[in-house]
Amino acid sequence: MNRKKVEEYSILLKDSAAILQSDTELWKQFLNFATQFTHYRFRDQLLIYAQNQQATACATFAQWKKIGRYVRSGEHSIVLLDETGSRPRLKHVFDVTSTGPAQEFSYKPKPILPEEREELAKRLSTFYARENSLYAADAKRWDNNLEQTLSQVAMYMTQEYYGVSLEQAMEQSDKDEFPAYYVATATSAMYLLLEKYGFSQEAESLDFSCMNQLDMETFSGVGNAASAILSWTARLVRTVQREQVRERGNEHERNDNGRYSETDHISSGGRFLVPNIGLPEKEENQPELRKYGMMRKNYLKENNLQVYESLVANGTLFQEMVKVDEAADRIKEQVLPQLLKDAGVTEELKQKDQLKWVGLMESCHHQVEEIILTELVYS
Repeated sequence: MNRKKVEEYSILLKDSAAILQSDTELWKQFLNFATQFTHYRFRDQLLIYAQNQQATACATFAQWKKIGRYVRSGEHSIVLLDETGSRPRLKHVFDVTSTGPAQEFSYKPKPILPEEREELAKRLSTFYARENSLYAADAKRWDNNLEQTLSQVAMYMTQEYYGVSLEQAMEQSDKDEFPAYYVATATSAMYLLLEKYGFSQEAESLDFSCMNQLDMETFSGVGNAASAILSWTARLVRTVQREQVRERGNEHERNDNGRYSETDHISSGGRFLVPNIGLPEKEENQPELRKYGMMRKNYLKENNLQVYESLVANGTLFQEMVKVDEAADRIKEQVLPQLLKDAGVTEELKQKDQLKWVGLMESCHHQVEEIILTELVYS
């Protein structure tokens, strides 16, 4: 029965890809939809889109439970394919509309305000140049323009994904024209980034005529590449935004160390002044909180205020969140290599079938992410 279901959804995946490959307007519609699912691979985004085009935030039964929501009885799941094991199996996720409000859940990201764009562009290009020193000089010429910065990041990430420049790709194509797969990837990635971060009009002006030159295998490769670039850039933008928030809050957090101040208080019913206890000031040489430490802190603050306030009062919140980041590093170091080995992700496979290698690599990383979220962040 399970094998039959796997075959059924494999066919759905191929048919959906064929439909999108044949119609550039539908492809753009899908890309717009995919901007909401930066944590999912292309094939997962495609299956979610094929089954529920109104979906906005999907998670497994266990993941919804971890953040204080429940899947309502009788709700239909969205079926994904997990191909990391010895044989494909089904994975069930549910859209937020299928869950009940045991806890409020905000799944719409905060939009980037016009006045924030220049600062975000500056930080994004600086961060990108720091991670990719080869392009540091180019990043300086992006002139703090967020639209231009996102477009350039899409181009450079396409180059990094394929490991060749556009000029090198042209030489390899044996044609006196831009290779369609390369242009399609860069254009699709550009569309995803512009659409996600508030430049819909500019995204719509992009030329997708190159999509008509792709066969199905190449089209799937383009989808995988564009999805990976979106995921990477979304993580980078979140990191940059957290830096902005942290710097804006530094003046408050320096005083939020448990010491009472006449100016550091919150009102309680208009009658009392209660000390505003917050994070202690970070000592010199202490590591910065990273992704999972920040996620754990926000989760406790929103879903387990008693534990959060206890850690703050004891002055141990920062140290505990650092431990979460360190534990996440250990899980990656211990679990990921074994997953890659079991899935057959080797250098030989990379040379033989790069698209399959990328897909398996992304799937293994997603498995590790789910383990970390389940065991460390939402526990």
